[in-house]
Amino acid sequence: MSWHWVQEQGALVLRFTPLPRGVREFGVVGRRPARDCGDPLAGRGGVWLEQVHGASVRRATAPGLLQACDGAMTTQSGLLLTLRVADCLPVLLAAPGDGLALVHAGWRGLDAGILEAAAACFRDPAALTAVIGPGIGPCCFEVGPEVAERFPEDLRLPRRSGPAHVDLFAAARRRLLASGVRPGGIGAPGPCTRCHQHLLHSHRGSGGDGGRNIAFAAAS
Repeated sequence: MSWHWVQEQGALVLRFTPLPRGVREFGVVGRRPARDCGDPLAGRGGVWLEQVHGASVRRATAPGLLQACDGAMTTQSGLLLTLRVADCLPVLLAAPGDGLALVHAGWRGLDAGILEAAAACFRDPAALTAVIGPGIGPCCFEVGPEVAERFPEDLRLPRRSGPAHVDLFAAARRRLLASGVRPGGIGAPGPCTRCHQHLLHSHRGSGGDGGRNIAFAAAS
């Protein structure tokens, strides 16, 4: 299982293949090289989240806005779930016959238990396939001591000078495992957003003034 880039209507789209069972599509729309690039998701409606960096996961049954949540779960075939990310991790959880969830997981959401809440929406977490999308990697995620202390010591990467770094990818994987997802059921994470700013938006890389990547998923 791996990520690969494709160009759709002029926009750069990062797609994951092969898709887990029960998933029709999963990907991330990144940068648009030109202003006249099309929108690969235009006209498809879909579900959007009012993201608040919390641990609430809501069930989606029809297109529209889900308020005050950072995850959506659906059993509706073809219903497009979307969320905005620009360093935080988009995480997909899916089980055949039990739907899928798309989750916005930054350090606050991971600390609050967003992945545990998403896994609890499914009948059997051991049947889940989870995929961690692109986000800021341990190479670039500098944090202060007040954030670093919220993570286990082995996920903090000390530096000779300057702030410590934290491995969000490993933190997400560990929480998925603790939720009952099998080790072999977790796909390879996406690339670091800050290291790939020519392809993906990065909040930290742009000083907070950049755009957002759009993660999307739909059940088969």
